Amino acid sequence: MANLLVNMQMSTLNSAIDTISFSLQKKREELLRLQKALAELTEIKSEFIEYEHMTREPELTAANWHGKHANQFKQIQQSIQNDYHDLSDKQLNQTIRDIEAAIEKLKAEIAMLEASLSSARQALSSLKS
Repeated sequence: MANLLVNMQMSTLNSAIDTISFSLQKKREELLRLQKALAELTEIKSEFIEYEHMTREPELTAANWHGKHANQFKQIQQSIQNDYHDLSDKQLNQTIRDIEAAIEKLKAEIAMLEASLSSARQALSSLKS
């Protein structure tokens, strides 16, 4: 009877170990994907910032263009600059922060799963002894 109980506990622990290992593998894969996405997004943001000067081109002065159309052009150009800054400063930064938060959350989940896996393996080892 005691052997049956131990065998059932061992079977339950083996099943738990398999489930935790699978979850751990999936979380690690997800972490790698997010880290890759963060690196790519950071690179894109750098490129985006690098090209910001283009929103001010062509630069028109009173010497080369003036009047109603020049004013309209300047307003459109200013709107483009504002949108460009909004995209880089707010939207890209927020997305980067969101990904960083997701990465930290995943790291914590992975640490918990690793602790659970270690505990389950220790319990199984003690049952085998």
